[in-house]
Amino acid sequence: MNITIAENGYTDEGWLNVPNNYLTFVGNVKLDEQGRIEPGTWTVSDAMPATENTLVAGNSVNFMGGSFPGYTHLLHCNTSDDIEVGLVKSGTVTVDRKSDGQYSFSYDFTTATGNKITGHYEGNIDVQNLPVADNTLLTEDYTLDLSDAQILFVNNGEHVHIDNFNENSRYRMINDRMNLILNLKDDFKPGIYKVTDDGNCAGTIEPGYFDIDWATGSIMFKFR
Repeated sequence: MNITIAENGYTDEGWLNVPNNYLTFVGNVKLDEQGRIEPGTWTVSDAMPATENTLVAGNSVNFMGGSFPGYTHLLHCNTSDDIEVGLVKSGTVTVDRKSDGQYSFSYDFTTATGNKITGHYEGNIDVQNLPVADNTLLTEDYTLDLSDAQILFVNNGEHVHIDNFNENSRYRMINDRMNLILNLKDDFKPGIYKVTDDGNCAGTIEPGYFDIDWATGSIMFKFR
């Protein structure tokens, strides 16, 4: 699993704000049956493959004549052209799951050069690409909370994509989300849309399904 934390967030175009600290965790962390990160302590290790609740120590990867940081590391970005790298060689991360479904991460690392990296993050963690798709299926009736959601509407003539989302100041997805795909009979218009066409609807709703380990079609995300 890869987890990235950008201390000062991103620009509207999706680039890192500078100055910034961009911390990457790479390792094998324990998830519960619903795909949520289990509270516990992660330890940095050189062992490969990583055992449960360990992070892989940072190293340099040579590629196409250049040297790039890999695995657990920090990019200390003074400017877009002035970036210092810290390869994490030892330390721990303490993970706690809050009552509102948010997480807290407290980390204490030592780099290859003996420098310390310490800090604390608290917020939402959206786990993507779970290895077992059934882990993410809703297990009970649920009413979506779409208050204050932003709506992205795309009409390509045959399909309408309606995606509501809500992000915090660091561009992390928060609150519930629905991605709805409507198959049109004619032009998009008000009316009733159904999963199965019974001849008495304005169009149909594209069913949701898993393509290997990625959800597609009409899907909802319940943020815990």
